[in-house]
Amino acid sequence: MFKLKSTFFIRYSYRHLSTKSYYLANLKSKNLLTITGKDSIDFLQGLITNDVRYKSNDNHSNSTSCIYSFILNNTGRIIADLFVHRLITKQNDYENNDAILLLEVDQQISSILIKLLKRYKIKSKVSIKQSDTNDWHCYSLFPTVIENNLNEIIQINNNESNTIFVNDPRNNYFGYKILTKIQSNNELLSFLNEMNPTWKIIDIDENRYRSFRYQYGIGEGSLDFPIETSLPFDANGDILNGISFQKGCYIGQELTARTYHTGVIRKRIMPIKIIDPLVESNEMLPLQNVIDSDGKNVGRFRSNYGDQGLAVLKFDSISSDSRLKLSKTGHRIRTWRPFWWPESIIEQQMKLESS
Repeated sequence: MFKLKSTFFIRYSYRHLSTKSYYLANLKSKNLLTITGKDSIDFLQGLITNDVRYKSNDNHSNSTSCIYSFILNNTGRIIADLFVHRLITKQNDYENNDAILLLEVDQQISSILIKLLKRYKIKSKVSIKQSDTNDWHCYSLFPTVIENNLNEIIQINNNESNTIFVNDPRNNYFGYKILTKIQSNNELLSFLNEMNPTWKIIDIDENRYRSFRYQYGIGEGSLDFPIETSLPFDANGDILNGISFQKGCYIGQELTARTYHTGVIRKRIMPIKIIDPLVESNEMLPLQNVIDSDGKNVGRFRSNYGDQGLAVLKFDSISSDSRLKLSKTGHRIRTWRPFWWPESIIEQQMKLESS
């Protein structure tokens, strides 16, 4: 039913493939905003932290039609994190400014973002709208076992299959991003099985994806990054390919660039596990501080799903054996460094802990 044709922008390889297991989650918490028009690239380029024009050739993401990025306010705080998908057609390519951009955003703040984008539109020749929920659907295809499981570099972006399929641009361990016009999960599973028969794919709900993210310290959306409370470094934007330090000006750049060039980042979002009291899978704990055994504030709790959660924590105030607890609810928690953090970040943390 779903024939993969090589007539336009399909790149993948079956060499050295082995059977791998993945979860497929329909991300119903996401909305897509569409930006089209003569000035679409220039318009977005001045608003987000990453470079819309950048073509990645490294092994970390190797994705040319999807980037991860942030929209900041004037003081450099995160308004939203987002994925920017560039839809490739026979009428537009990477050399043209006239592009179809699909912004994958948290549905809780999609209306806020539309108003914000229209406010900055001024005389730019762009059209900004929210995609119909029956048009494109957002999915994540992520590994059942992430450690030592680098994913094959695959990219599909064509109108014939009505599907955009790319490696997650944040990190090649995280699986794949999918935008599709295919209407049912079963049809999408058939498409994916035809694309790569070696994969074993298990259809699950979005909560499993959230649990996966929390286990590995991956924040996403307004629940993990409340509007205008976090810096992009708090969100690990620098090590998740979410910030370009070579592009031109964008809103909030001054503080971001200054923080980067000073080389001192003392807090980052990290995974936590709630030890006791036990929490139910549907029990959401409130935003609150994280304190150590002396009652000193060492971070800020963000969100949880069951006993997995995220908190922004200070490197120089904690270690893996620190006795941490939530200030309001009294829950004891523990934290650890995600395995995917680059060595440079781990070395910086160790220096801060020992200073």
